[in-house]
Amino acid sequence: MHHVYIIQSTNHPEKKYIGCTNNIKKRLYNHNSGTTPHTQKYKPWELIVLISFKNKDKAIEGSCLVKPTKIVWKHASKEKIEQTKN
Repeated sequence: MHHVYIIQSTNHPEKKYIGCTNNIKKRLYNHNSGTTPHTQKYKPWELIVLISFKNKDKAIEGSCLVKPTKIVWKHASKEKIEQTKN
């Protein structure tokens, strides 16, 4: 099985990371041990979404569908900030 996952920093809840893996336990361990450069600054992380696929191609395709949603979330958050400033 291959998985698309979303993790969230427990110390910085506004920070999320989306990835693909075939071993979610090992991948989450890597994020929390600091061996993943992109996420080490905001550890510890907790798993908030896990979507499983039968093969890697489908998981990558699923990741591509999930990642634009994250951009929309970021954009919506920035809009809220701008509205509060005005």
